[in-house]
Amino acid sequence: MEQQQLNKIIAYLANEKNYKWATSEKLIAATGLAGISPAELDRALAEHYKQAPQPVIRFSTLPSRRALDVLWGHVGRVGKRPVVDIYRADGPLQEENHEAAQEANMFISYSFADSEAALELSGKLSKYNVWAWIAEMEILKREHINEAVNNAITALPAFGVLITDNTLRSGWSAKEIDFALQQGKEVLGFLHLDRLEHVRAMVESGMDGQSAVRQEIFNRIFDNHPHVKFLAFPEESGAPELSFLKERGELVDWGYFERMEALNSVGLIGG
Repeated sequence: MEQQQLNKIIAYLANEKNYKWATSEKLIAATGLAGISPAELDRALAEHYKQAPQPVIRFSTLPSRRALDVLWGHVGRVGKRPVVDIYRADGPLQEENHEAAQEANMFISYSFADSEAALELSGKLSKYNVWAWIAEMEILKREHINEAVNNAITALPAFGVLITDNTLRSGWSAKEIDFALQQGKEVLGFLHLDRLEHVRAMVESGMDGQSAVRQEIFNRIFDNHPHVKFLAFPEESGAPELSFLKERGELVDWGYFERMEALNSVGLIGG
């Protein structure tokens, strides 16, 4: 984009009458800069932020609960913070057991701290003809992370989230879940029983299991959406503290994939 256009965006951000935080899409609409894509503006603003001797703008991928867009704001109102690249800087994760040759049909949301477990989940899903889209496997070096994630969630018929203590501590999966629900996606939550130590501790301390699980999982990342189904992972049998989910029909068995409408409708299950 032209420097004059970029200057107009920066001036808009500096105006105290405008939004403290704004997505690139909102900035384009507010300044009337037709013909520029949000991804193009993200790139231009990120480059400006890095090169300016005294950066006047900064971005954050975290404050927005309702969207996966990068947010921009003037330093005077949102504060300074060391730049974190919105592009992938390293190479994709190499894992020979990941069925990369298969076309993905389920997006998997997870904390990068659980990458190993996400690959383990991917391997288990492949036994049911479900092929996982794993960000560290799919996003290419120097690719715009937000844009790649947005496109994958929109394009794939199903959405899953690996739920661990790391997931509950991060706001990222909550945003991806919300975006998937906005897109009308069928959502599955994979409860990793070996990585939910905080929830287990709450139950073992005498707290009612149903209250503990709902407080830590539903309230934090699912915003009490009623239609999410859960599976226990890696054990299919589940755990006592999750029995109430089964009673409510929310904890399903792995055979659920054969009945999963989103996958069956596009012919990706069976055969």
